Amino acid sequence: MKKIKSAIVISDIRNFTGTFERFQEKDNDSFINFISDFYEAHISIASKISKDYWYNSLGDSMVFLFKGLNHSKHAYAFSILLHKKLTKMVNEFNAEFDEKISFGIGVDCGETIEMLRDGRTFTYLGNVINVVSRIEKLTKLFGETELLVGSNIYNYIMRDFYPEIYTKDIFGSDYKTVLKTNPEIVLMSQNIFLYYIFKLNLDGIEDSLYLFRYDNDMSTDIDELLERLLGEDIAKLLFD
Repeated sequence: MKKIKSAIVISDIRNFTGTFERFQEKDNDSFINFISDFYEAHISIASKISKDYWYNSLGDSMVFLFKGLNHSKHAYAFSILLHKKLTKMVNEFNAEFDEKISFGIGVDCGETIEMLRDGRTFTYLGNVINVVSRIEKLTKLFGETELLVGSNIYNYIMRDFYPEIYTKDIFGSDYKTVLKTNPEIVLMSQNIFLYYIFKLNLDGIEDSLYLFRYDNDMSTDIDELLERLLGEDIAKLLFD
């Protein structure tokens, strides 16, 4: 086994069990086909962004782990592209079948342990995976926020985009105080479509979480951000 820096994305389909049962009772495969497309959408997007990722399916949810030098930028780009794709898929499915399925996405980064057997990776362990799972579940609390981002990835991207201004980890002090003394951070955050929500204490998580919501209204205008996150060559593959 070995420790690696990685970024985790967890997505989940809401109202899965009841919807699955109703369609099975009617012998209708439409929801199964939707779930198949749900899986394929994740893999298709991830494969265009990075060759250095791992994933696992948990029935109504998926876990993606991005590795490498740009793990956090890749994970965030994956998240916003996935948000855009799933929004379209869910809206179309609900309109066609008069259903109310939805989705949630959580993302953050941290250290994980790569578990090996016979020289091959078979799973990953790490507190960050548990944290991201809890972040994803919190999307249920926000009616129009399907994507929540943890402070580690927020810090990573802000330091990368604004190295001269964002020179240190601002979460060493209270974030609200930082916003009052450095209000330009609000505009910098808006440039990556993230807005601060609150600091949260969760059972089983030692450190408090600073959470940011993704602005759904900006999801139709993401090309410039994707190019900054991924570089022109990779972004072009996504736009084509």
